[in-house]
Amino acid sequence: MPSLCSFGEGFDLDPTVSAMMLKEVTGFWYVEALEAECVSRVWLRVDLCAANWLPHWLIDYASERALTRATAWLKPNVEELWSKSCASTERGS
Repeated sequence: MPSLCSFGEGFDLDPTVSAMMLKEVTGFWYVEALEAECVSRVWLRVDLCAANWLPHWLIDYASERALTRATAWLKPNVEELWSKSCASTERGS
């Protein structure tokens, strides 16, 4: 079986930002190589703790909008990182 490239990156809420609405945000991106050539799976996991006074419907609505904006950069940047990662792995083989 060929060597597969995978990588991940974690993130947290910037502690210098006011926590009026969000008390805690943590998560990670993980890109998993699949056996098919030039195919990968991207995982995004986010856990957040919002202020108690925010209604759940507003949190859900904001989460949906934020997810779209949070993933807009994904394809071009991951493709570039993937290329570099796989190229360096191939050179090391």
